[in-house]
Amino acid sequence: MIKRKKIYIEALRILAIFLVLFQHVPAFDYYLQDTSHVMGHLFFTLIAKINVPLFLMISGSLLLNREEGYREIFRKRMIKIILAILIFNFLVYLAENQFVFDLQDYCLGVFENGIDRSYWYLYSYLGFLVMMPLLHRIAQKMTKNDFILILFIHFVFSTIEPLLQWFVPTYLGQSFEFTWAFRIPFSTIKEIFYPLMGYYIDRKIHIESIHKKKLAGLGCLSLLGILISMFFTIWIGNQEGFSDEYLELFDYVSALSAFILIKSFFVHYEAVIPAWISQKIVLLGSVTYGVYLWDPFFRKLFFDGFDQSMIPWVGGFFSSVLWCICSFLVCGILVQFLKRIPKVKSLF
Repeated sequence: MIKRKKIYIEALRILAIFLVLFQHVPAFDYYLQDTSHVMGHLFFTLIAKINVPLFLMISGSLLLNREEGYREIFRKRMIKIILAILIFNFLVYLAENQFVFDLQDYCLGVFENGIDRSYWYLYSYLGFLVMMPLLHRIAQKMTKNDFILILFIHFVFSTIEPLLQWFVPTYLGQSFEFTWAFRIPFSTIKEIFYPLMGYYIDRKIHIESIHKKKLAGLGCLSLLGILISMFFTIWIGNQEGFSDEYLELFDYVSALSAFILIKSFFVHYEAVIPAWISQKIVLLGSVTYGVYLWDPFFRKLFFDGFDQSMIPWVGGFFSSVLWCICSFLVCGILVQFLKRIPKVKSLF
């Protein structure tokens, strides 16, 4: 089983799902209210922001190398996502409404963006799957210059533009909003940008040839981006009130760096990692999608009681962290059980 799995991909999945779980608990937004711990809470918030980019990069790496038609994509992938949307929104709807069901209310919730907003990624992923055959052809032809250009354009729209929209009113004394009409989808839409980045980094960059100094530089660049985002969030927050407007200034830098650093670690050290650890990584990685699906249901049922009982002992932040660990274990065990049921296992 280990030989058929890329250990670093499974490790990236585990990291990404923990960050997803963390983003869905109150600790993610504590910095908005608890200014006494704003630095620590904000730092972890910015780390958590790389969760969806990592999942999209993994999808790009694994799927854009495959030549599949729309019929095959629908049969193998889209129907699975559509069923997950219907089933798990239904379960969350029941949990949210004391198991009283209203069909019209449920249907409206599903089509609006999900009964639980945590499921927005399923809708987003459907969009990626619709684009997959086209993105496959684009990815196969990508060159180093294409990669740099797409990354640079993303830098302009994700970093330079938000800073301009703050700089001009602040220092030039007039309102300013960069035109909405000029957008470049390959760089500005996450469902296109991150899969292409993941494909190129994983398939066309030889990680083995990257010097340790460059890897250290990537880590420093990510930290610098996090610190700049923290600076603007805190500085402007103290003047105008805290918001998440500047949390994604450099999230792409952190996401791309995390992908490269984790892949580099496993490429260089996988041979000396004990087989049982590799097996556990593969096992945990295999349940991450199921954990994502089940967590909102259990969170609706049990989180408030869990949080209230734990806060007096460990505080709100660590209570949320403990929930992430417990939810992963409980949901992971449930998913492993369900995978043994023939008619159900394909859903996960």
